[in-house]
Amino acid sequence: MVSMSHDVDDRSWDFEGTPRAERTAIRKYWESFCAWLVLSPDVLKSWAGVDVVAGRIHRVIDGVEVWEEEPTLVPAYAALYNRVRFLIRRDRALREALVKYGKLDPTALSNRRLQPSAVGATMSRRG
Repeated sequence: MVSMSHDVDDRSWDFEGTPRAERTAIRKYWESFCAWLVLSPDVLKSWAGVDVVAGRIHRVIDGVEVWEEEPTLVPAYAALYNRVRFLIRRDRALREALVKYGKLDPTALSNRRLQPSAVGATMSRRG
């Protein structure tokens, strides 16, 4: 499924009928959205049913809603979070888009790396 999605994205970004500058803007828009999503654990929990702070996934089993523990979620999220932070530090356009459209505090984007055991504490301080 991820591969199919990637192919669709590549086709839309690399479509010859779209000017190069517009393709670049579209790609940067989606990169910014994905980075914002990773930096928004509250949205991941309410919209996607993934509690990256507590390491739980929301499921509906036989009509009953449950939050299942997923022990690999917190370290996986911490690695993804740190990768996004690395990209933000290196990509000025991404940083500017997150401040302008994602309403993120520019000083918060320069915080240190996130350790898996500190996910809850770091995210609650984020505000």
